[in-house]
Order: sequence, then structure tokens, then C-alpha cells
Amino acid sequence: MEYGSGILLNLGNPFINQSTIRYHSSTGIKMDSPDSQSQSGVSIKITNNTISNNTHSSDGGGICLQGNGAVIISGNTISDNIAGEGAGIASSAYSATISDNTIENNKAGRYGGPDNEFRLEGSGGGIYMGSAKLLGTI
Repeated sequence: MEYGSGILLNLGNPFINQSTIRYHSSTGIKMDSPDSQSQSGVSIKITNNTISNNTHSSDGGGICLQGNGAVIISGNTISDNIAGEGAGIASSAYSATISDNTIENNKAGRYGGPDNEFRLEGSGGGIYMGSAKLLGTI
């Protein structure tokens, strides 16, 4: 999936596997509200993907997670994304298991100034967890 405004997942429990998500003018994958009736205990699985070159002016260039529920992010390459906070991954409310990923060359900041230069002014170039609870290892 390329050159759009990213994937917005609302009221579902998706399994995104072995996909390429790149060159979006917003977050690559944004999960807003998982299905709270899930029987498995895991709302989202994002595994074995390439998520790169996505740009968002706010949180989460590669992946942005909001809402309640659990998520597994494993085996992905998350690179060259740009966002104000959490350029690789931004999570504000999930219980997240983040393991065995390659997270590199992501930049947290913004464009601005007289020359519209990129300024590294944000937090979490790789991962920004906010108030999320992290389970396992990164």
C-alpha cells in the first residue's frame, strides 16, 4: 500500500502481516478504536511488515495506537518515517508488546522556519509511548 493517507483501522481487531506500507502523507497504520468484544485478549497484530517513509505532522509516522486494548508489534522493519512525536511508533493508551523489530532512521520534529528546514524538536524518534503500558522487550 503506497502513496495515500495511510491505513485507518476503526472498530476492528486486524492482523496485518507481510505487507509494505510506505510513502503516505499521514501515519502508515493508525488504530483508533479496537473491537472491545475480542475474545483473544489481543486487539491488533502487526507482524513482518515494512513500514517506511510515512510522514505525519502529529503523533506516529509509522504506527500510531490510540484507545484501549492490547497490541503485538513484531518482526517489522519500521524506518525513515517522520512525525512530531513517535516517528517510528507512537502509542498513548495500549498495552503493547514490541519485539524483534528493526526501528531505524525515524525522525521526530517538524518543518519550519524561514527556509522550511526540518528541525529535530520532537520526542521519540524511534518509539514514543506516552501513557501506554509496555509489556515485554523492545
